[in-house]
Amino acid sequence: MYIAFHEGLGTRLYENHKAFFKHFPSNVRGELLDVGCGDGRFLRHAKEQGSEVWGIDFDKKSVENVKRNLRIYTVFAMSLEEFYEYAKERGLRFDVITLGFFHTLKKSFLET
Repeated sequence: MYIAFHEGLGTRLYENHKAFFKHFPSNVRGELLDVGCGDGRFLRHAKEQGSEVWGIDFDKKSVENVKRNLRIYTVFAMSLEEFYEYAKERGLRFDVITLGFFHTLKKSFLET
């Protein structure tokens, strides 16, 4: 499973991703940033729905595979702080910002 994740072989959306697309109409277009984009499956689907997608993740291997396998080149291996500076220098603005790891946050909230 770890190898499949890092090789970008996963294509099925996670339940939390499905919920996002259920509650946000597919006709919503714009710039989307996914923080913690992992293997890029959420970005791929958002791109197919018409969003211009950007992503960041700490895992360099995942970022390389997203670029190679999904041909999404606006994905970077950097921290949120580093990306903030990158985006600020280039005047980038986003209509939607998601946290790719929100399923982890949800789990931790449920445990408290």
